[in-house]
Amino acid sequence: MYILGDEYGKLIDFDQFLDAWMDNYLSRDIRIWCLWTILRREVTWAIAGPILEQLRSLVIPVSDIRRYHGSIDRFRNLEEVRFSLDEPLDYEEEYSMDLTAEFVKTTQQRKAESLAAIVMFVKDHVRLFPARLQFVTCTNGALYNFEPQECPKETLVEISQLLPTLPRPLYLDEHNWSRFIVAPLRIDLEDSLPFADEINDIAIGFSQTLERLSIQASTQTEPFPQLGRVIPVGQGWVNLPVLRKLYLDTANASLVLDRQIWVRCPGLVRLEVVDPTIRYRCQDIIPCLPGHHANLDILSLQGSSALTFDPATLDSTPKLTSLYIFTGDMDAPRVFIPPVQELERSYGMQGDLECFKDAHIWRHCN
Repeated sequence: MYILGDEYGKLIDFDQFLDAWMDNYLSRDIRIWCLWTILRREVTWAIAGPILEQLRSLVIPVSDIRRYHGSIDRFRNLEEVRFSLDEPLDYEEEYSMDLTAEFVKTTQQRKAESLAAIVMFVKDHVRLFPARLQFVTCTNGALYNFEPQECPKETLVEISQLLPTLPRPLYLDEHNWSRFIVAPLRIDLEDSLPFADEINDIAIGFSQTLERLSIQASTQTEPFPQLGRVIPVGQGWVNLPVLRKLYLDTANASLVLDRQIWVRCPGLVRLEVVDPTIRYRCQDIIPCLPGHHANLDILSLQGSSALTFDPATLDSTPKLTSLYIFTGDMDAPRVFIPPVQELERSYGMQGDLECFKDAHIWRHCN
């Protein structure tokens, strides 16, 4: 087969890949997957090459950045560029024992050269066309989703220092955060809108026609945020009779759901609500009213929504096939159970105190 031959191997230097990684995914499969990287690289250039002068935005495969750099004087209208990290230069921890000192040195050098090429491209473009380039991001190449590649924060900051001040941002997220931190005092943040009002306005304004509603606030600046912030959802909602799918997700706040939110959405087929709430006080938990969901197929509640969910809702879900109700992280559960005394005080529990203590310890250990 062509993909196993030397000619194909010259298109991507397989000798620079980690042997254990190649063996784990089978060398033949890796070569097949690499075909998409090659096609993306060649097709992008074939389409973009003749019209570089006209382009305002472009995705540049880092493995092919030198070809674009050679024509940088043609990018006179380029305002936004995304560098796709399409080479495996970082490997997961499971391969740490397979990384020899020589391989690490060689790979780090290749990565340093790739990052330097990105910075140099931006520098030269800014020199040739001052203030033209507005947005620069680096993303994981689609081929290596199973081996994520990330651009170091130091490189992102270095790039951000070359660009104009962030112009009146509508939001701050992982893509423009480095632009913000290099010049926070020069960025106009005067106009701001409460996120919660936007959620409720959408639900109320399109209550009779809305079939799918997905709202995500995923910006997170630390691995395990301290939740001092809440986002109220559902206040003032009217009935949403045709809403079939509802997805709410926030990574840095606790969602406070209106008590009647599930009553308002009787036609739900799929319901997913996610926030990182782990610690709580029982007296702060206000249960939602049970809803009637005859067509509900998937129910997934993580965080505060799991705590306020009324199990009586399940009495009206004959078509339910998937059920997840939990706090913490599904992949790495971090469970908080209040002290027994607080449980008894909040819920009027009576019973064997030692039994509750045993359950408390067991959940923490698992």
